[in-house]
Amino acid sequence: MSAYRFFRRDRVPVVKEAHPDYDGKQRQEVIKAEWRKLNDCEKFAYVIRSRADREKALYAYKLS
Repeated sequence: MSAYRFFRRDRVPVVKEAHPDYDGKQRQEVIKAEWRKLNDCEKFAYVIRSRADREKALYAYKLS
């Protein structure tokens, strides 16, 4: 999974709670704007999670 997808997965419940009347497209726009506002240091945590997820998937692929 990409770093952005990890961020989105964390943020969807928060945005749903803050804006229960928003549909999926509106929530996506809010989350996308939040992602763009993050600096590189804040994004780095999600990049690390993404790399770990990719390594786990490659390991599982090699085992099969």
